[in-house]
Amino acid sequence: MKNQVKTTLDKYLDDGWACAYENRIPEGWSSRNLAFLPILCGILFGGMGVFMAHDAAMEKVPFWSNPAVLFGIGLSFYCNFIGLAMFVGKWGWTALQMGAIGICGITFYYSLSVASLTSTLLYGNAPLRTTLLIAALSLIWNGYWAYRTVQGCRAIWADELLRQRVWVNYRNAVVYRQFGAKAGIEQLGIKIHPNSSIMIFAIFLIAPLTYWYQDLSRLFGVSFVHVLLALFGQVVMVLGLVVTVLSFMLMIYYPLKIKHETGKPVLLDMVAPANAPIPNQTQWFIDNLVQKQASNS
Repeated sequence: MKNQVKTTLDKYLDDGWACAYENRIPEGWSSRNLAFLPILCGILFGGMGVFMAHDAAMEKVPFWSNPAVLFGIGLSFYCNFIGLAMFVGKWGWTALQMGAIGICGITFYYSLSVASLTSTLLYGNAPLRTTLLIAALSLIWNGYWAYRTVQGCRAIWADELLRQRVWVNYRNAVVYRQFGAKAGIEQLGIKIHPNSSIMIFAIFLIAPLTYWYQDLSRLFGVSFVHVLLALFGQVVMVLGLVVTVLSFMLMIYYPLKIKHETGKPVLLDMVAPANAPIPNQTQWFIDNLVQKQASNS
């Protein structure tokens, strides 16, 4: 049995086998079959966010003059465009294509927090000091998690062994392994969401605040639902921001960097286990260097 498993994993050493579509993508996971996911994000969560943004600022600013509404409409158009491209086009599943889908995850955060927060701060009745304090805390909170995520991705890239297992270099292409990236995130201890204790504390804090829901509604000039989403949605739904940053860094930024340096496409692998062997990366580096020098001469 061990020899059979070893033989199966050794197939990943062959560039022709490892780069083939049917060996990288699970059966039934064609772009046409999964096109509903970004469309769902655009219509459901994007639409919900637009409604929440407009509702929080209702009778205070016209629909088309609310930047939170316009952002949601643009986000919804983006998600639906990606879904349409997946359905019409025959995607070969590159890292860039998966990264474009991953960015749609920001719709969760937008609809369940950012939309209400933005409209409440822009058009609510809270005192200026309160508005500025909440805006500053929100920027610090989101900036902190975005910074942590970017630094974690940079740590994976800086670690030569991890980098080679996430972006595996073959003769004709580089393959981004999803499970390799997940293992790298776990190995470096990169957090993709707040501690459970913080989230539980935020959730339980909602209960006593419901006692003053009328006072809070009058203070901010919006319904209590918007207050909850604006404040506590930041804590619970920040995962949507982290997923978006991870998708951009691991599947868009670094693949573009690899494409620029090697001239190779970066394909997506949803199947290879994290412990799947990789070909001799040093030899591929030498071959690429020789090929680049020959093309420049």
